[in-house]
This record gives sequence, structure tokens and C-alpha cells, in this order.
Amino acid sequence: MQFVIRKLSPNDRLSIVTFSDDAQRLCHLRSMTQASKAHLEDLVDGLGVINMTNMEAGLKTGHQILDGRHSNHKVHEHT
Repeated sequence: MQFVIRKLSPNDRLSIVTFSDDAQRLCHLRSMTQASKAHLEDLVDGLGVINMTNMEAGLKTGHQILDGRHSNHKVHEHT
């Protein structure tokens, strides 16, 4: 993730979604300014493994963010 963040340009946008037994957006979709990059690098540095891997909820949350339909609620999916 650090590599990806460093390679993005100001024309790019990024939001970070974590997923365990649910999914959560850590930040709003934002342009990649130097300040945004520093903040996102700090967020990524603080990530760790917590529980399960509910990739479906993570992908759904990411899709909702890109469609502009995401609120700050957590997505719970059980498969």
C-alpha cells in the first residue's frame, strides 16, 4: 500500500477500506496531495490483522465509495 500511495499523482483519488468480519472506510475518497499521501501512509502503518477476512464486504464498500453511495456505516456480510 505504501508503494501505491507514493506512486499516485494529484489527479488520482484514493480511499482505504479495511475488512475483517465487517468492512469500514477509514477515510473519504480524496485527491492525492502531499498532505493526503502523508495521512494515508500513517493510516496504512497503523493497520494490522484483527480477525476474519470478509473480502466480500470490503469489495462492496469499495464499490459503494466509487459509486458515491457510501455512508460511514459498517457493512456486515456473512457468507
